Amino acid sequence: MVTFAQLRNADTTVFRRASTAYGRLSVAAERSADDLTDAAADLGTWRGDAGAAANADLQRLRTTYQAAQGPLHELDVVLASHADAIEQAQRRIAQIVVAYAGKQTLDISLTDGSVRVVVDERTHPEVVADRYRIASGVADSIAAALTDATNADHETARRLNAILPAPFGTDPLAGGAVPPYSIPRRGADPREVKAWWDSLSPQQKEYLLRGYPQLVGWLDGVPAADRDRANRTVLDEQQQALEARRAVLEARGSGRTPADNAELSDINEKLHGIGDLRNRLDRTVDDTGVGAPRPYLLGFDTQGRGHAVVALGDPDAAGNVVTYVPGTGARLGQVNGDLSRADAMTADANILDPSTRTSTVLWIGYDAPQNIVPEATHASYAQAAAVDLDRFQDGLRVTHDGPRAHQTVVGHSYGSTVVGFTARDYGIDADDLIFVGSPGVGVDTVGGLKGADGQPIDPDHVWSSHARRDPIQYASYHDFWPVGDDGLEPADVLVHGRNPTEPEFGANTFTSDPGEPMKTMKAHSQYWDPYSSSRRNMALIVVGRDSGVS
Repeated sequence: MVTFAQLRNADTTVFRRASTAYGRLSVAAERSADDLTDAAADLGTWRGDAGAAANADLQRLRTTYQAAQGPLHELDVVLASHADAIEQAQRRIAQIVVAYAGKQTLDISLTDGSVRVVVDERTHPEVVADRYRIASGVADSIAAALTDATNADHETARRLNAILPAPFGTDPLAGGAVPPYSIPRRGADPREVKAWWDSLSPQQKEYLLRGYPQLVGWLDGVPAADRDRANRTVLDEQQQALEARRAVLEARGSGRTPADNAELSDINEKLHGIGDLRNRLDRTVDDTGVGAPRPYLLGFDTQGRGHAVVALGDPDAAGNVVTYVPGTGARLGQVNGDLSRADAMTADANILDPSTRTSTVLWIGYDAPQNIVPEATHASYAQAAAVDLDRFQDGLRVTHDGPRAHQTVVGHSYGSTVVGFTARDYGIDADDLIFVGSPGVGVDTVGGLKGADGQPIDPDHVWSSHARRDPIQYASYHDFWPVGDDGLEPADVLVHGRNPTEPEFGANTFTSDPGEPMKTMKAHSQYWDPYSSSRRNMALIVVGRDSGVS
């Protein structure tokens, strides 16, 4: 049994550093195997006994690297998950200790976690009884946190013992070939994808993760850890392709055409975004030195303006799962700001409710409008995105382990329009919907928003907020982006439907800080500012504490 002192003193950065190191080794093993494949091709013309021996040695070494890649990635995932679980238990006991610090009712030992009732001869018997009742509850809560930490230790030990590398020279793909035509198409029902993936042998999964990562990585219904491995491979390959293409364009020098310059600019922006993404994939602690949840790359490509779906924390293991859909301007090259917002939502929820793990998914899985006028005035972007967001939410549900997760979908700006169109046209698997800075969600009342069962979502679980100085709530087709004084009244009907914050829409509303003066237009992006009312209210919704929302 993990003791109070052991849990209090546990340094989870050790696990996170090891997790990151194993992840890098996994990538290095894959690259080394690829290099040896190229080397073997170069030796193809070497005949005779010496050539055969050299090729056999290269093949054995390549197979060894291939056999190591999967276990190394699994070590990365298991150790990061263990760090998450221990930190969750630490937050729980810290919250309990802080809650009673300085009070004259209970004394909690920081050495062993024992709980002592503080009374004297003047304390009324009823007060004494009440304090003993509270002390019993506090002791039970501490014991539950220690039990969870112990269970996490046992589960991590079990998973580590199960990660056995293949013997030297063993081909991890032996007997694992899967016909490409049997791979479900992107867009397949996540339930069918999950059943297909579960039917595969470990060798078949390894074959697909190595041979067809670009197909597996986008399949909703494949577990997060496997998608993450596939997409990290895709990230490596597409980064290399972009860097090679950039070198070709730069070599043209003054001979570049305007089209070349436009392509070069696009490549540079995408590579900048990839750099920001890699920084977060490799980061083990946040800006304050606290452990940062392990990221899972659930989707990645560089098509169009580039797409990235990133979960901060394992969504298959979290009790609260948030999907954050950003709006106008969202793309790979601008991923850093949206990752910061997702990190903030995860941290807020984990602090507010340390008893339940939260994972926040940044979903740039659609082609977002890139300017306010004219692109953000068109519904076509939301219409095209809705089917993918619907399927993604279904996929989160079917791959989740353990008790049913509380799923929340947050849409900001045009992202709220995407969420609204998804709920309107397909029904969305979410327990709560949050719209912030919305230009309309495609329906006139909350009754037009449907859940996964096709029935209207309970209005008590649809939320909307506008900062008072956010210009978007005053925008209509007659005055799309007003910059006048604060005397304006919010428009009843916005560009994409009735204002969801107005009473006639029928949703719950929550408070956001006013924001900076309207002429700066900054208020539209200040919903995630530190210590803001909107951040706290969103966190309360995410952890299911609706009664505390202001």
